[in-house]
Amino acid sequence: MPRRSWQRARQGQLFCIECPEWHVECSLCGERRFLVPMGEAQTARAAEERLKRGETEDDTTGWRKVKGLWQCPKHPAPQEGGA
Repeated sequence: MPRRSWQRARQGQLFCIECPEWHVECSLCGERRFLVPMGEAQTARAAEERLKRGETEDDTTGWRKVKGLWQCPKHPAPQEGGA
């Protein structure tokens, strides 16, 4: 199965550059972070686990997953419940 490239990823999804070097782009503003160097994670799932643990090349403090897409800390967390 081909890895998700920048051209095929939605903003907010992890994507692969080279084979495999993982990055993520904020789903709201396009802020980008370098996650995993080439060869250290073979799948998006493995790269995402490193992002969740904070074991990334660039600082990803405050990044969170909202409705399946990653957002940078510049944006307020969504409110729980309804109005």
